[in-house]
Amino acid sequence: MTTQAAPRMAAWRRWRIAERPVSPTFMLLMACAWMATAGNAALWKQLSALGVLSGAPGWLLAAGLAGFVMGMLTLLGALLGWRWTLKPFLILLLVVSAGSTHFSLSFGTIMDPSMMTNVLQTDAGESADLLSATMLLHLALLAGLPIVWIVTQPVVHGTPSKAVRRNAKLVLGGFLVAILSVLVCFQPLASTMRNHKQVRYLINPLNVVYSLGSVLFSGPARSGQVQPIGQDAVIAKRFEGLRPPLLVLVA
Repeated sequence: MTTQAAPRMAAWRRWRIAERPVSPTFMLLMACAWMATAGNAALWKQLSALGVLSGAPGWLLAAGLAGFVMGMLTLLGALLGWRWTLKPFLILLLVVSAGSTHFSLSFGTIMDPSMMTNVLQTDAGESADLLSATMLLHLALLAGLPIVWIVTQPVVHGTPSKAVRRNAKLVLGGFLVAILSVLVCFQPLASTMRNHKQVRYLINPLNVVYSLGSVLFSGPARSGQVQPIGQDAVIAKRFEGLRPPLLVLVA
């Protein structure tokens, strides 16, 4: 080996060992694609059990749903993912997605607003009782693997003005992908959602985002103090030998 070839070989080896930086767009799209496919294992399982994934319409439905989830997550990530928030946002979303998938697969949980209310009211003791080897396995596979990549992978963000332009394009692109995905599979999607309404709360992690927003931002139906009613009610006199006109038995 010549003297000039040795430095080139060393540089090539360093290039092969070191991880090359990626753009925020690439990291966001990869994480969204992972959650739209592997993160929706409970959705695919339920649709398969319902028999709607068979044939060309079924595959079209699966592709359309995955495209819709990826488009919406890309839109959301472009709004919330900036230089100091991109990685924390993706990590949090991956953990939430993996947790929702675990409970749907293990217990058939539907993450609707009522279930989200129960989750927010759960204390530390109740949460500890839910820990299991299966849960840790699901979290490791669905969240741990991509999180390791996100944490260790360097990202080149560029200037703030470039980030604004990039995220604006991602918002528009994510919106268009979501709309086109729905239009492509509209017929099987409409039929499935009409006959199996619970399926919409398995679209992960959009189900968690929607349910959490519904609980946090929907106020009580009525406000103010509770007013007493029927204060003029009195117990009617009973006549001996006669039954009251209404008899209620409580078992």
